Formats: sequence, structure tokens, C-alpha cells
Amino acid sequence: MSVPDNGRKRPILLVCLALAAAVVVGVLVAALAVQTRPTAARLPEEVVAVATPLTLTTTVGGSTTTTTSASPTTTTTTTTTPTTTTRSSTSTVKAAPPVVTSSAVKPANSGPENEVLALVNKERRANGCGDLHWDDRLALAARKHSQDMAVRNYFSHDTPEGVDPWQRIKAVGYADPSGENIAAGQNGPESVMTSWMNSPGHRANILNCSFKALGVGEYKGGSYGFYWTQDFGYA
Repeated sequence: MSVPDNGRKRPILLVCLALAAAVVVGVLVAALAVQTRPTAARLPEEVVAVATPLTLTTTVGGSTTTTTSASPTTTTTTTTTPTTTTRSSTSTVKAAPPVVTSSAVKPANSGPENEVLALVNKERRANGCGDLHWDDRLALAARKHSQDMAVRNYFSHDTPEGVDPWQRIKAVGYADPSGENIAAGQNGPESVMTSWMNSPGHRANILNCSFKALGVGEYKGGSYGFYWTQDFGYA
């Protein structure tokens, strides 16, 4: 899926982050293993892939194996491929940069953001999980990140300064974050949810029955037209 722009099509990007996480960037796929709670069971690591040619990098227990195959049939993205990293919740806290202030971010959940929450809960009910409740703090963190990615033209869980999701979410007053999905290029709630649900790592976040709260941030603008962030919480 892509968004038309003067006759060209924008690639669609996805990234998710949880106990283990995956990134999907149109024809690009990457993984980011992150332990958010030392006592929680970890999901299996995902696969990292980079287009042209398609490179698969699998990270298991600190050991990395890389294989290369033929190039995909199509690729239109010129976006820098997210790199594979491994973090833990004990990483050094870096000061958040003054990039997007809360006054610059819409204060109430929008129609599209509400629709994403409704679609998430529909999927969770169908898979035996309880509904997520809306959390304004998670939504603020999500909106700020979507806007920051668009305004500063990057696509990653971490800011260019290296501030990670856990630091961003805790900075708005939410103490127990559990996961994050991001995406770019999808022009509405149904299309972004379809993309997330078709990606194992993103789907795992949405259907994690341990998660209790959700905030969604949509931002229109930037290179891909639409940026989306889902921030999940345990409380």
C-alpha cells in the first residue's frame, strides 16, 4: 500500500517495539529485540531484512547470522534502513531533545485515533484478550513521536539523539510502558491496522493480553504524508 504523491507512490513503513519487536518498511523488514521487563517472558526475536538485495539478518542470543538473496521485484523507497539493535531496560537514560512541545500537539484523541483504538479492541476480543483503555499520557507520547518523525524526516523508535521509547513515554508521566508500533504512509485507520496485523511483530503487540492501555498518535505531513504511533502500557 502507498499514498499517491504527484504521480509517485510513497512506500509504507512499519516498525514495532515490545519485549521483542519487528520493523516493516514497504519491502524492508527489520527487527529490534528489547526487554522492557526483566521478569516478563520474552517473545522470540524477529528477522531483519534490507531491500536491494534482500538481506536477512537473524539475531538470536547475541549471535547474528546474515544471508543475501536476489533483489525484490520492486522497491521505491529511498529511506535509510533502520539498523538492528538490542537494548535492555537498564540502558543509560539520555536527556530528551526539545523537539516537539506538548502545546504543539493536539490535546484530544482524534477521530482516526479513536478508530484505531476501536479496531485494536475488535482484534483483541476476537483473540480472547480484554479491551485496552485509552491513556492520555500514552497518546501524548505517541503524537509527539509521530510529529517529530514527520517534521525531522526520520523513521525509527529512537530519536536522532538516541532517546528511546521508554524514555519518551516515561517523560510524559507514564511509568510502565510495554510496547510501541510505528508506521508511515498509510492514509487511514483501517489501512494502518491491516499493515500492522499482517506483520507478526506488530500483531504480537496488538494481541498481547498483558497490555492494558493504549495511546495512538496520528500526524499528517512529512515525506510519507501520514505517520502513526501506538504506545502500549501495562497499567
